[in-house]
Amino acid sequence: MLEIWPNLPIHISAHGYKASRWYGENKNLIAALKHTDCICQIQLQNFSCSELEGILPAVQKLFHALTSLAIRGSSCMPTTVLPRAFLGGSAPHLRSCDLSVIEFPGIWKLLLITNHLRTLCLWYIPHSMYTSPEGMVTYLSTMPDLESLYVGFRSPQSLNDWPDQPNRLLSPFTYPLSLNFGSKS
Repeated sequence: MLEIWPNLPIHISAHGYKASRWYGENKNLIAALKHTDCICQIQLQNFSCSELEGILPAVQKLFHALTSLAIRGSSCMPTTVLPRAFLGGSAPHLRSCDLSVIEFPGIWKLLLITNHLRTLCLWYIPHSMYTSPEGMVTYLSTMPDLESLYVGFRSPQSLNDWPDQPNRLLSPFTYPLSLNFGSKS
């Protein structure tokens, strides 16, 4: 049905708990994701791991117009793993990236070539995605337009690697770091 329309910007917003109520909604979502030249925003929330795994093959191509990405799993569900080929390994126009309860081994490589990013939110980062503070600085230095950074670790093991942290028992909940750089003039 989308083929009859001119190339208009498409904003995809889908909620897993709603999709499970209506037969075929994931099928429609996958069909919409085929329009990689028009999609400017993708928001996927509260999908189970199995539902997301059914959708992810459709998101392994380059989305030329994508400016905003938000994938939020549920903190009570297992972490969803995004494939390295996610977004075709590139998001040249991405300005906002929000991943929560998502494991994405290719995130740092993707962010190195995403130079228009203004907002980066990474919540409940699993230990497997941990990068040292020095590594984080390296990645962040490639983002000249970054205005807001929100980071939350899922694993207290990540903090044990920080040289200025005392070795003590930490609660298993997320450890947020929030920085707002303000608007640039």
